[in-house]
Order: sequence, then C-alpha cells, then structure tokens
Amino acid sequence: LVYLEDCPEAKITTQQPEVANLRYAGFAKRTTGPQFVPQYDYSQRRGTWDCRHLPGFYTRFGDVLPLLTSSSSELAVFGPGEEIHFEFAASQQQPSNYQRWFQLRLEGWCKDMDLYTQDGHQLGPLPRVPSDTAAGSHEKQLYELYNYRYESGPWYNGQISVESK
Repeated sequence: LVYLEDCPEAKITTQQPEVANLRYAGFAKRTTGPQFVPQYDYSQRRGTWDCRHLPGFYTRFGDVLPLLTSSSSELAVFGPGEEIHFEFAASQQQPSNYQRWFQLRLEGWCKDMDLYTQDGHQLGPLPRVPSDTAAGSHEKQLYELYNYRYESGPWYNGQISVESK
C-alpha cells in the first residue's frame, strides 16, 4: 500500500531555462545491462545509427528558447541524433540537511515508423491545440521562423563529426 503524506519541509521552486539550443549530438553508445535493460553512455557517441528522419520540416538548429517559452502550442520538432541542450541559472545554496531533487517537465509527442502508426511514413501532421484566429496567425509565424529545415532519410551524410564531452 502507498499513502500520501504531507511534507511541510519540502520546498518546490520552478525555474525557466536561460538557454535552449537545438543541435546535433549523435547517438549514445548502447549496451545491454542485467535483465536486458538498455544502458546508454552519453560520453561515447556515434554519428550514425539504424534510424532515419521521417520526411518533413524540422526546427532549425540553434536558439529555440523563444519557441519553447512562448504561450503558443508550437513545438520544437527534432529527429534522430538531435537534442535540445538546456542551461539553467545556478540555484541558491541549500541547508546542509536538505536533499535536492530535479524534475524536468516537458510536453510533446514521439512518432515512429511502426506499421500501426497513422501517417508513420511522414513527419506530419503535427498535433495542434485549437486556437482562435489571432493565435493561429502567431503560431504560423513561429512555424515559419523556426520549423523550415527539411529532412528526409538517413541523417548522416559523411560530413558530420560528433564531439564527445
């Protein structure tokens, strides 16, 4: 049994990112752990893997903070081997008897090429939140400003070098 208990000592703070950059990162080295649980080593990355971009328009590389912090329903659209790198301001010092936990809350969706995925052969249609005309115009401007990078097929073109950190 699980019981919910109050914890008046707990302090929850919310922090917005200061930096959000969409970039190519490569694929973390995958190994299989006990009971076939996959483990990923981000410090060892490869430029290719057995996957490809669904044909469609993706978010351009670079700063995507305005896109992610706007009140619209637009999304950063990125594909295999790509990531959004976030940076947050340094947090205040905490008392020595405290323990800090981090939780990242995201909204989004994932689409694959599974046989039973509707429109699994292409990136679109993207999910949308119904909006009024003015908001719809704003969303169209965001889409045109950020989501114009067309991709299709394998990502690696022989010219990408993946840095390890």
